Amino acid sequence: MRKLLLVTMFFAFACSVGLADTFTISTMPPNYFNGVPVGPISATLDSPPPITVWCVDHDGIYYVPGTTTVAVNTIPFSSGEPWPPKFDQTQYEEAAILISLYGNSSYSVADIQYAIWLVTGGTSLGTLPPNAVYLEDWVEGLNLSLYNYSGVEILTPNPDDPDHQQEFMFGSATYVPEPSLILLLSMGGFAALAASALIKKK
Repeated sequence: MRKLLLVTMFFAFACSVGLADTFTISTMPPNYFNGVPVGPISATLDSPPPITVWCVDHDGIYYVPGTTTVAVNTIPFSSGEPWPPKFDQTQYEEAAILISLYGNSSYSVADIQYAIWLVTGGTSLGTLPPNAVYLEDWVEGLNLSLYNYSGVEILTPNPDDPDHQQEFMFGSATYVPEPSLILLLSMGGFAALAASALIKKK
C-alpha cells in the first residue's frame, strides 16, 4: 500500500511539472517613468522566437535577467494548470483592453502600464502618470463582453520561486461590435448605395 501511494504521488508531481512552461526575461524594458520600468518587455516562452509581454503585477518581484516556470492560462481561465492566476478574470480582461491601446491611441506607455497596475490592485505606486486614473475608470466602465480575449495568455510564475513572482500577460483584447450595431452599419451602407443610385438616375 505504501509503495502504491509513492508511485501515485510521483505521477501527480510529474504531470504538474509537465504542464509548466519555461519563461525568460533577459533585458529590462526600454521605457521608464520616474525610474520605474514600464511597458512592453521582450521575453521567451520555452524557446525563441521572442514574445512581447506586459507586467500586470506591480507588487511582485522579478530579477532580470531571470528564468522561471510559469503556468499559461487563457481567458476564460484554463483548466489543469499547475497553479492558478493571481487575480480575478475581470481584472485580466481590463488589462488586456488597456494593452490594446498601446500604439493605437495617444496615451503614453506609462499611462497604460500604471492603469494596468491600478486595475490589478497595485499598491505603493507613487506618483502616477497624468492619465492613469482616467484610463482605470474608463476601462472599468466598459462592457467587457464586447471584447475578444482569444489571443491573450496569462503567465503566472511558480509560487515556489521567490526571485520571480511578477505575473505577465501576452497578447491583447480586440473589440467585437454587437450584432445590432453591425446590422445598423450594414443598413446605413445599403441606404447610401441606394441614394447614390437614385442620384445617378436623375
